[in-house]
Amino acid sequence: MRRILHWGAGLLLFFSLTHYMYNLVYQGDTYALLSEVDRILAGVSEGRWMGWGGQFPLLQKIPVLLMKSFGYQNEAVLHGLGVLSLVSFALVLYWGWRSLLRESARLAWFFLTVLLSGPLLWYGNSTFGEMLASLVTLGFVIAWREKAAGWKVLLFSVMASISKDTAFPF
Repeated sequence: MRRILHWGAGLLLFFSLTHYMYNLVYQGDTYALLSEVDRILAGVSEGRWMGWGGQFPLLQKIPVLLMKSFGYQNEAVLHGLGVLSLVSFALVLYWGWRSLLRESARLAWFFLTVLLSGPLLWYGNSTFGEMLASLVTLGFVIAWREKAAGWKVLLFSVMASISKDTAFPF
């Protein structure tokens, strides 16, 4: 019976994610983020390596910098950020569920229920960086809680720290 419930939940999640994939929300702040990254790239091309300004945390800028450096235009970058949020949301659900399942099946199901009925559900298909920030924060908590290798704890702590305060766990 448990296996059927797990497969059923997995299929429901899969179909929900594919539905969200076609309904990505491009937020207005994301256009400002794209402008910030354009200013950074222009500054670097002119030899200025600091003083770019901006209001967004580094963790939000890194994916945009990578996509722009590979030549993607704004529309493709927006779609990429939406997909990144979607994948991050799926990983938050999976990592949290898997980690809590080791301790208590009820707690793991409660975790899924709360996340699938809260504000992170909305952020899961938007171009904001909250889902990525939530993912690295959860990764830090899980790595610490499960006594992972020191490099994993360090990596997730650095990533969580450059996410600033955009994640709900903060």
